[in-house]
Amino acid sequence: MRSFVLLLIVYSLSLFTLKGEWEAVVVDTVTTGGNFATNLTYKEDIMMTGYKEFLISFDKGSSWVRKPIPKFPGYSYIVSLDYINDSIFASFYQYGIYLSTDLGETWQARNNGISLDDPKDFGPGSIFAFEDLIFASSLRHIYYSTDRGENWQKIDTLISQSISPAPARTIKKQGNEIWIVGNGGIFYSSNNGLSWTNILPDGFRHISFYKLLIGKEGVFVGTKDYGILYSSDGGQSWQPKNRWLPFMFTTISSFAVYEGNIFSTNFASGLTFNSAYPGLFVSTDDGENWHRIIFDTTSMREGVEKIFIIGDTIVVVPTIYQGFMLYRAQVKWVISNINFTFGEENNSDFYSKKLLHRVNQGINYNKRGNK
Repeated sequence: MRSFVLLLIVYSLSLFTLKGEWEAVVVDTVTTGGNFATNLTYKEDIMMTGYKEFLISFDKGSSWVRKPIPKFPGYSYIVSLDYINDSIFASFYQYGIYLSTDLGETWQARNNGISLDDPKDFGPGSIFAFEDLIFASSLRHIYYSTDRGENWQKIDTLISQSISPAPARTIKKQGNEIWIVGNGGIFYSSNNGLSWTNILPDGFRHISFYKLLIGKEGVFVGTKDYGILYSSDGGQSWQPKNRWLPFMFTTISSFAVYEGNIFSTNFASGLTFNSAYPGLFVSTDDGENWHRIIFDTTSMREGVEKIFIIGDTIVVVPTIYQGFMLYRAQVKWVISNINFTFGEENNSDFYSKKLLHRVNQGINYNKRGNK
């Protein structure tokens, strides 16, 4: 009965203030289920997430409206969400892409051209929505649509290299330039997706890449165990940007920018958080130095899943899979309270040498990434 009522009303969240100016927002762990931190997305003043139900917030997460997902004949749940121009795109496990144009009240299937009968693929698992193109990625294929999901085509046929980009972990678009961070490389198009090039040198292709940020004069790419790599020449050469950033045994999980200040997050991967030192970091000098942001809470001990900048507010989502929680603060207050937390033994020289040593295994690259 309680779950039924929560589907019909706005669910208010409990708020409390942490030490300093951080505000914590907690969702009832009994009613929410899993994947909420993973699926959380924000765009155009709307925050949304979901798993076995769809949740939407219009006030930076203070309150949420819960709505049911479509009824399927078999087991399913929300895998990914994105939003563009009053259109919400959701991917559902085994059942593909669905579209809602009324903020989640109703959903219509949008799977023309998407393969859903491959027992090893399970359909699209991530969605990336832009003004003129919508992308959806499964384990084996990346699809794109130019008509709001009415029809889909495989982007694989446009990439001539033997390495498939699927699954895509991040897709970024700026004008006619598109970057796909995926399996085996970073794929780049300068002509709105008509042709593609894997811009990653061969010696770097054993590294797992996750997130990409388009910077002032180049691109930042977040990795697993290698921290942040940066290229200012279209991917011909790469250099680490890890000064004061503890990246060994962690995965870079998110980027955000506020007035030229770059925020990055990571979470522990492979070892316990005591060995990884994950968390939230900010750079005020275009990635040259990173400062750790301290939280007076144990919920950040495994790291941070995502961050969003909403106006002058930063929203931080810790890596929690049982229940759902987020933290909020004024961005300028956060920047004014940055602090170093690592000694000389943890500086960039120590970590960069380890990074370059591992990258150099098998192929000799110098610090700029050239042979």
